[in-house]
Amino acid sequence: MTKVKVVTIPSSMLPRPKQIESSDLKFGTCVDELVPALRAEIKKANGDSDEIIKWQEKEVKRYEDKAP
Repeated sequence: MTKVKVVTIPSSMLPRPKQIESSDLKFGTCVDELVPALRAEIKKANGDSDEIIKWQEKEVKRYEDKAP
C-alpha cells in the first residue's frame, strides 16, 4: 500500500502582490509610471515563488527521509 502525505504551503508564504496604480490616466504617461512598479512586483513574486519551491523541496525530502 502506498501512503500519500499532502504538504500544504503555509498561508504566510503565499505571495501578496500589491495593487499598482497610476496617478496619471493618460495612456502614454501612465504606462511609463506603471512599468517600473510592475517589474518590481514581478521580481518580488518570482522571489516568493523561489522560496516556496525551496520550502516544498525541503518538505518532500524530509518525508522521503522518514519513509521506510
